Amino acid sequence: MLIKRLAIICLFTMTAAYAADYLVRIDLDDQRLDPLFDDNLAPIAELDNSALLIATDDDLDRLIPYSFSIIDRDPKQGRYYLVQKINTHLDLT
Repeated sequence: MLIKRLAIICLFTMTAAYAADYLVRIDLDDQRLDPLFDDNLAPIAELDNSALLIATDDDLDRLIPYSFSIIDRDPKQGRYYLVQKINTHLDLT
């Protein structure tokens, strides 16, 4: 898993000849945002089980210990929608 994350980070940094920004979703644990602030990362939103942040190429190195996914490269100002599948076994009536 760690090698996969490292490969993804290397791929993104090698393909960009200039510094880019990324919209990143990070899974949170019981400590919530504290570890992110300890690593000098600045979340822009806290959700139920995750946080969003704008990360630079340099920030990606500090994200290696976390479970994260890159949502968008060079995010633009505007609306983003996070969608989750609903458990089909739930009775919503």
